[in-house]
Amino acid sequence: MIIKQGDKRRDGGGSFATLGDYLTKEIDKKTGEVLSRGEVMLSDNLLSIDTTPAEMNAVASENIRHKSSPVSHYIISWPSDEKPTKEQWQESVKQVLESQRDERRGLSLADNQYMAVAHDDTDDFHVHIMVNRIDPETYQAITPDMSRKSLAKAARELEAAQGWKHTNGLYKWDAEKGIAVETTREERESAKNDDIAKGTGKAANMEAHANAESLETYSKGQPAKDLSHLMKRGGINWQDVHSTLAKYGLELHKGEKGGYTVSAKGADGEQIHVKASKVFRGQFAGKKERAATDEKLGEWEAPKEFLQHVVKKEKEYNEHRDSKRNPQERAERTEERAQMREDLKGRFTKYKSEQWKEKRIQQEAERQADSGKFKELSKIARDRRAELQASKVAPEVRKALLSIAAAEAVQGRDKLRAELAEKRQINKPKDYKTWVTEQAESGDRAAISQIRGWQYQEGRNAKEIERRLAELDKQNSAKAADSDRYEPADPRKVAEDKKAAALRMTWTVNAKTGDVAYHIGGKQAFTDHGERVSFGKDFDADTLEAGLKLAAQKYGGKVTLNGTDEYKKRAVEVAAQRGISIQFNNKDLADYHDNCKQKLQADREPKERSKERTKDKGQDHGR
Repeated sequence: MIIKQGDKRRDGGGSFATLGDYLTKEIDKKTGEVLSRGEVMLSDNLLSIDTTPAEMNAVASENIRHKSSPVSHYIISWPSDEKPTKEQWQESVKQVLESQRDERRGLSLADNQYMAVAHDDTDDFHVHIMVNRIDPETYQAITPDMSRKSLAKAARELEAAQGWKHTNGLYKWDAEKGIAVETTREERESAKNDDIAKGTGKAANMEAHANAESLETYSKGQPAKDLSHLMKRGGINWQDVHSTLAKYGLELHKGEKGGYTVSAKGADGEQIHVKASKVFRGQFAGKKERAATDEKLGEWEAPKEFLQHVVKKEKEYNEHRDSKRNPQERAERTEERAQMREDLKGRFTKYKSEQWKEKRIQQEAERQADSGKFKELSKIARDRRAELQASKVAPEVRKALLSIAAAEAVQGRDKLRAELAEKRQINKPKDYKTWVTEQAESGDRAAISQIRGWQYQEGRNAKEIERRLAELDKQNSAKAADSDRYEPADPRKVAEDKKAAALRMTWTVNAKTGDVAYHIGGKQAFTDHGERVSFGKDFDADTLEAGLKLAAQKYGGKVTLNGTDEYKKRAVEVAAQRGISIQFNNKDLADYHDNCKQKLQADREPKERSKERTKDKGQDHGR
């Protein structure tokens, strides 16, 4: 499964109407009739297909600050041998949009207006999603964090949840942990090399489903290696190339337009062909490679007749992987396993669908409850402040108690946010492997067969792990003194210091003055003097975040900054970067704050757009 963001206009613009027409309509070339292009899914906040562009434009027009296009386009594509049900592709749409989150605001595109259209007019079933980036309730523009990575992660999660085969990418599925984990650069390079060595397109389908080896894969093996070694020698010509390939029953041809093909005899005696650019990439992949080959070997020559008498064939292409086995019996067993696993996937899909429906209902109830909790915290903070203001205690004591009450309110909100984020990660429906394991333990034959298949694959993967570790030993690295197997360290412990600064905040009270000194990580950060919250000369982002939150809590969300230009500038930048809800009474700082927020929002999208455009350049919308 591949999930990517669609190509965007180079001028940064976009139109709901134009994209919507492309996704839903096509013109019959013979009659000129406008036809419906695919099955459509609309979000709950849209009325109809025809009114979708106008409805989206109406919401987008409410955001006058957002300069770039509000149109976002995503594509979910399945391999040619996989076709999802309506429930599966629609659930995939929801999960993809949920993965596109603006964590700073706690928003995702799943709650925005969207239209998804399923296209089955190519070899690969795929779904287009047109979504409005402007939130229909707040009218804020949602800019997803790390969109390319989150899409790759969502693909692995959907593959595991719906039982599809896994695709190489930025993430891989860790079956033992039941989560998608980021791949290393070495793993991506290795996977890329493996893909080059395997058959592609129809050749890959032939290998996967027909128990056969394609001519493409056969030629990419030893013949390609021998040809590469030959091309490194000097004084060679085309007949040397033909001799090298003839040892493997292969013959090279040149077409009238200059392209090269490789042929061999199939099982039925007919000639089978594959493009030389696919199998001998170093010599024929592009114009540059072909020109270098022609320069080295001279003018093209077809193989001479005498070669068939002097060249000894070492091996011939045979599409059957193992002729010693009974092909019919093996095909029957393969078909039986495939049918059992297909039925197993269907049962899991039904289970998953029911779980997601229950989760949606639960999430809506929790969302309303969570909103009430934040309101309750705010009321408690107001009541506590009023109580302290009216209390008959010494002024210095009242000052300290008011400061601590404000700090506790800030901590309470950040703690609640952390708890809500953690709660979203628990009580998830079981992943495919966990569910299958439970079925196998109850004696389900199809589940047992699936587990055996996984074990077989893990055995093959073990060799790849050994190879990768051997490569890592050649690099600058540190490893254990023993030979035991170690799992990666818990990233939650490593990231402990990165949680909200207010949650790491402690304080001490000066009994004489009532001043409260706040510390973060054991280091003094700032001091609350009552009417002022002062910062020292050595202030960092965490210090400013916690101090500004405290000041906003104490002073009703509005503050005036005094001090050096460096301090004020840095404080405003941190407030924008960390999404602190605060207003600055200083007119110049208020303007600078708005500019910072707009720049942060504008800077995110071009970078992602540039990466996606570079990656997807030249690819069709439907792939």
